[in-house]
Amino acid sequence: NGIYNANPDLTVIAGDIVYKRGKFSEYMRNFFPVFNCDNASAECGAPLIRSYLLTAAVGNHDVTVPPKERDLPDAEESRKKKEKKKARRSQLFAYEIFWKHPDNGPHNLNRDLLRLEGEGAKFERIFQEFGTAVLSKTNFSYSYGNSFWIHLDGNEYMDWSEPTLRNWLNNQLTEAQDFTWKFVVIHQPPFTSDVAYWQDQKNRLLCELFEAGQVDIVFSGHCHIYERTYPLSFAAQPQPDGTFLTREGMVDGRLRLDKEFDGDKNRSPRGVIYITTGAGGHELGPEHRPDLEVRHPFTDRIDIDNFSISILDIDGRKLKFEQLTTDGKVLDRLAIEK
Repeated sequence: NGIYNANPDLTVIAGDIVYKRGKFSEYMRNFFPVFNCDNASAECGAPLIRSYLLTAAVGNHDVTVPPKERDLPDAEESRKKKEKKKARRSQLFAYEIFWKHPDNGPHNLNRDLLRLEGEGAKFERIFQEFGTAVLSKTNFSYSYGNSFWIHLDGNEYMDWSEPTLRNWLNNQLTEAQDFTWKFVVIHQPPFTSDVAYWQDQKNRLLCELFEAGQVDIVFSGHCHIYERTYPLSFAAQPQPDGTFLTREGMVDGRLRLDKEFDGDKNRSPRGVIYITTGAGGHELGPEHRPDLEVRHPFTDRIDIDNFSISILDIDGRKLKFEQLTTDGKVLDRLAIEK
């Protein structure tokens, strides 16, 4: 309802669209009644989908594989083979059905490019059913006005150290150089203070490409908090064996922070700003709550106590950002000018 009242030109969802496994039935029960409610109200939701343009990045809950038998429809056994396959696919990956984004993601990829061992093994069933065509649907780009947006898949099966994937991303950003503003949406934040997720740093391997492509802001979800970094640059450093990920999933590297940028008097950031806007619905569990007295050096602003949404206003070469609570309180704001 708050998004609807902001009269948005474009609404972007930073992943984990519908809980808990992104199934067709969960969209019908938990998503559409709220995002397409007939009458706008704080209790019901809003007719957002029928009124405005929405896009959505894919999150881990959007591709979570349900238990094989329990989550299939009750009448599954009595259906014909074709109907059974259709029902199975909709329960595995309803994102494919409901979202029709630009078809400009990486195509015809070899499965060897994926991490389908360890934590990534739980997604094997998705790729058995859909093949690597999944990645052409979860990685894509589009433009809106003078802004360029690219959505990236940050799930465990993605190996963003692979040259094929990096080349695709680099080409996308290179072709977007004429746009004034460039934004990335990736569900898992490269930088976060979330206690349970701060060691999940694999997406920091993308920082070099973001900086080379002159990305302004990277938006993420995953962590059910609001957090904004200083403008920063990050140079990943390899381990002794030449790989970049430690056993714990961390990425070592050199971090440079621009603490002179304040988004008020100084509106020219040196580096990429990373914003975690994950406070849109699910509550923050105690195992995720950071100690606000002991911040990571990259954290400029953080809020862990409020539900909130991000509002971005662009006027030519001027950008205004605000983080608003459900009652309209401003948690954070900044401005950038070029």
